[in-house]
Parts: sequence; structure tokens; C-alpha cells
Amino acid sequence: GLVFDPKFNANGHFYVYYSAAGPHWSAASRFTQRDGVAVPENKLVVFQVPQPFSNHNGGQHAVGPEGMLYISLGDGGAGCDPQGNGQNRSDLLGNISRIDVSGLTPDQGYLVPPDNPFAGSTDARGEIRAYGLRNLLGDSHSTGRMATSGPETKVRTVLKRWIWSSKVETTAGTRWKAVIASPHEPDATHLAHYSR
Repeated sequence: GLVFDPKFNANGHFYVYYSAAGPHWSAASRFTQRDGVAVPENKLVVFQVPQPFSNHNGGQHAVGPEGMLYISLGDGGAGCDPQGNGQNRSDLLGNISRIDVSGLTPDQGYLVPPDNPFAGSTDARGEIRAYGLRNLLGDSHSTGRMATSGPETKVRTVLKRWIWSSKVETTAGTRWKAVIASPHEPDATHLAHYSR
């Protein structure tokens, strides 16, 4: 996918999100256009995550209303999340990451917004905005702000044969694959809508 920087008209930056094979990985890179043409030598890899399998790798990326870059990653693939990535908060698979790219340079990488749910945590990656996702179909970000961690986020993910839509609460977790093993999980984010 491709999204434009909020200041694209001034800086010419846009972000491309892609997955590659051999070895498998997913990445987001920033490019800059000059005279309406992307300049490949200005490519700056912003975010790169190794993928253990060739499915459940991507999702989408978006710029939220507050200017942060959101990057969605599936659980890394195979059947039923064998590596437990959906609930592993020390890994960026199976989650939506929210990062600040406003000061990005070749020498300065992205920053973790201080209002992310796990910013400053020692047992979770600070980039994580939402975790517990299987095979993300998409996400959206509205201007209705939550108590913490930026705008309200809604996600759509494939959960076995169902499409699961839910609003991400401030706790940030949706419980894949725990919700499959135990559908009465008290901490699970409840389905807002599902369909076959």
C-alpha cells in the first residue's frame, strides 16, 4: 500500500508498505518525490519485521488524524499461530504499531509516541497500539480520542472463517489466539460485528 505524509505538499514524502520473500519480511519505507516522480535513491526503510511464514504477513498502513503512522501486521502465518505471536507483546507480529515519523532522517529512526499503551514498558514493545490480531484486513482511525493512545482505532481481521470487527480499547489486546481456545475470556475484546 501507499500513504502520503500529512505534510506531503511541503516535503514530498510518502510511505510504501510491502512484504518480500526469501527471506520473508514486511517493511514500510519512505520515499520522496521530486517534480512528481518518486526518487528511488531517497528510499529510507522506516520499519522492517522478519516473517516466519509466507502468510498472515500484512494488513495495511495508514496515517492517523494526529499524524502518526499505523502499521498492521498479521501473526506471521502457518495454522493457528504456532509461535504464539498474537499474544507476544515483545514481538511486532500480530499487532498494529503506531509510530512517530515526523522527525525521521537517515540518522534518526522513528519515535514511539509517549501516549502509546506500552510506551516505556519493559515487558512490551512501545510501538504496539493493539495486539492479538490474526490476519488483518484493515483498520481505521477516527478523530474521537480515547483516554490514552491517540484516536479511536477499529480493526477487521479474519478469525478462522469469520470476519471480526472490533473497536480497540485502551488495554490494546484483542486476545487472538486466546479467544479461539477459550471463547469466554473475561479480558477479550468483544466482537462489534462478525460475518462469514
